[in-house]
Amino acid sequence: MTPQEPVGRPHIDPDDPQFPPLADNILDRHNNNEPEANITSAVRDFLILTGLATAEGIKEENPPSDTSRRAVDLTAHDTFVEMKRRVGTTGGNNPNPSYIEQLDDYLLQSQSLGKGVRMGILTDGKHWLLRWPNAGPVRTVYPYAFTLEDSRGWMGLFEWLRDKALVSHINVTPTRGSIAIHFGPASLSYQRDIAALKSLYSECAAYETIRIKRRLWHDLLRTALGEIARSPEELDDLFVRHTYLSAVVAMVVQATFGIDIYQKAETDPADLLHGRQFHSDTGLQGVVESDFFTWPTEVGGLPFLRTLGRRVDRFDWPEAPPDVAAILYETVIPPEERRQLGEYYTPAWLARTMVRELVTEPLEQHVLDPACGSGTFIAEAVAHFFDAAKQSGGLHPKQVLDRMRAAVTGIDVHPVAVHLARSAWALAAKPAILAVKESGYDASGTVPVYLGDSLQLRFNPGDMFAAHEVRIAVEDEQNTELIFPAALVEQADNFD
Repeated sequence: MTPQEPVGRPHIDPDDPQFPPLADNILDRHNNNEPEANITSAVRDFLILTGLATAEGIKEENPPSDTSRRAVDLTAHDTFVEMKRRVGTTGGNNPNPSYIEQLDDYLLQSQSLGKGVRMGILTDGKHWLLRWPNAGPVRTVYPYAFTLEDSRGWMGLFEWLRDKALVSHINVTPTRGSIAIHFGPASLSYQRDIAALKSLYSECAAYETIRIKRRLWHDLLRTALGEIARSPEELDDLFVRHTYLSAVVAMVVQATFGIDIYQKAETDPADLLHGRQFHSDTGLQGVVESDFFTWPTEVGGLPFLRTLGRRVDRFDWPEAPPDVAAILYETVIPPEERRQLGEYYTPAWLARTMVRELVTEPLEQHVLDPACGSGTFIAEAVAHFFDAAKQSGGLHPKQVLDRMRAAVTGIDVHPVAVHLARSAWALAAKPAILAVKESGYDASGTVPVYLGDSLQLRFNPGDMFAAHEVRIAVEDEQNTELIFPAALVEQADNFD
């Protein structure tokens, strides 16, 4: 969270009499055709007095790049606001193309300098249009635009700026609903981020290392789901969305363990995917590290990661539900698409009931989920083991964690499912991991959720629970590694 931003999501009294005059002031300057500087001043007052931004957090006449001879009229949070006396000759529904081109150019300049993927607003005080890099044709309907008709519309403008344009929420409680609002397809921030990621992928899809990762992803997906009746373009789109999802999940897991995502986004955004600090802090391997979906760090995707990190940081992730990784997947991939892909995930309540009924001696039994999906059963089994260990009272925290690693194991051939299941294992095991560290011991180890096809395996039962593992390297600039237990590497047909 940036020091200059207000703490807490901006909430105001809709009946407070001080706010309608602020909207009147903006409209008066529009109606009187006053200079752009006057409109800027009125908008600035509106942002500050409604709590959408602070005086310190607003910049005026801010160049979008070090070499630009022009400057953005007002910058608040990650949003450029460009003022015009009139956005178009016949009103907001027909904006001047040169003004759109100017704002789009500002956004691309800022992105090219690695400052993040910004939002942009073009406004004359009455008509408000939202843009972002590679946004495509201008859309003048809500939520891509807003019209302030009179002072009674001040609350609508406030909510549009808060939720769509500035996204000035802080410390949001991560519920299923709030996650969907901010990270799902209906979110304009999601649309902006996906547009940026698609553009990045289209520029680098022919690179050899990217082609290898994309092909491995597709081969595993085809093994998991069978032949996928989709065009190459549709598969590319799914690959991009899986990349977005994996990036969000990686950041959420790190934030849950106390890593400052905002600070990391500003200083080392690539590590939000590679997880060097996460590994150093927790000792966990196989949760946040180089894999299929870290390709943005190799091809100029740091501005995208920086912006996404800032957005993830706005949530209070330690308060997240235990199945947050599965919630994120269900948010990004809508139900009808999951049905087309044949993906059905077990509800947490059902998994909890089954685990508690079937695993009657959690400290003595081994739980193996050979098609673990997003890790719902894995997380419940880990939590069940930890509860039993606490009740027994006879185990040292290090013994609890070591035995937990041997007791609960998962396998899946779906590349995204494995990512989610590893995250689910880590989040469920968090109390055990923290207890080990607080006791002064080393919590290092690999999360025992493996990428492989369990239907193709021929191994001794003891091998599946052994600590031995193999790392397969994909030659690229980041020295990418994919981790498998030895049994999977030796027996799986997919990696011969």
